[in-house]
Formats: sequence, C-alpha cells, structure tokens
Amino acid sequence: MKQKNKPQNEFKLTNKVVQDNALIRSVWRMDAVAIKLFQMAISCIDVESPPVDNTVYVSKKDLFHFMGSGTGDKYTRLREHLRKLQTQVVLIPMSDGKRFMSVVPVPTVVFSTNKTDNSIKIVFNSEIMPYLVGLRSNFTQFEIGQLLNIRKKYSLIIFQLGMSYFKQRKNDGVVSF
Repeated sequence: MKQKNKPQNEFKLTNKVVQDNALIRSVWRMDAVAIKLFQMAISCIDVESPPVDNTVYVSKKDLFHFMGSGTGDKYTRLREHLRKLQTQVVLIPMSDGKRFMSVVPVPTVVFSTNKTDNSIKIVFNSEIMPYLVGLRSNFTQFEIGQLLNIRKKYSLIIFQLGMSYFKQRKNDGVVSF
C-alpha cells in the first residue's frame, strides 16, 4: 500500500527568514547545524498566513543539502541533528529587560526511518511563534540561502546580529560600512 504524500512547504534558497530582534539577540544553546535547521524551518513559514498548528513540512533532500557534507550516514546525522534541535533551549530577553523566557523552540519533529518517506514535520513551540509571525517592527529578515555556506555557530550568530544591527541603524537613518 502506497503512503499518501504529506503536505510540503515550498522551500527555496530565496525564502526569507523573518524573526523578532529579541530572538536574534537571545542566548542560543544550539550547535551550528541545529541553528541552520531551525532557520530553514522558519523560512518555510508563510508570515502572511501562518500555520494554525505551528507546523511546517520540509523535505529530507532539502535538509541534507542545507546540512552540508559530513562524515557518516546522512540519515543518521539528520536524525541526530533533529534530536539536538528538540533538546536545545533559547533564552529570550523579556520586554521588561529584567527577565528571560527559556524556550525549546521545536518540541516536536516527526520523521520516518523509511528512506522513501521524504517529508519531515517540524512543529514550533507556541511561545516562539510571536517572535516569527505578525511582526510589524523590531524584526530582521534575510534570505535563507545566505546561511548555506556558513559552517560555524558563532559565524551564524554574528551574521544574524549584524543583520539586525544594520537594519536598526538603517531605520535610525544612519548607514555606515
């Protein structure tokens, strides 16, 4: 019996990653691949019509491409990185400037060990969604493809911080290089 195809979000390297600057300036306890997978999943959210169930679907093929090469079986590495993504905590500064919210951004990932089942379901924590959708100010966006060749955790973090500060300075009327 053939399995029905699962819904598939449209992933392209030109998809935008849109997130609140507070999330960008958060304390990330993820490794580089987990951050990239998280950003990739964010890029699949339609910010104009966000998923009611906080769920996106990404193909294994796209995830493999975005993870980059590495040692070992790519399916084993993917499962390991998805598990890491589920156990990572982000500390987000609250608007009062005195407290932090500790959040596991992706509590649920559904994938198959069957190599022919191409779809992976990624469910975002409802606490993280306000930092990803409905943003009208204090947010940063960039194309997900800009992260493709960045391999180090701190390079990813510095890139995102740089983008957020550049946007802030641009909005303040100051642009310098």
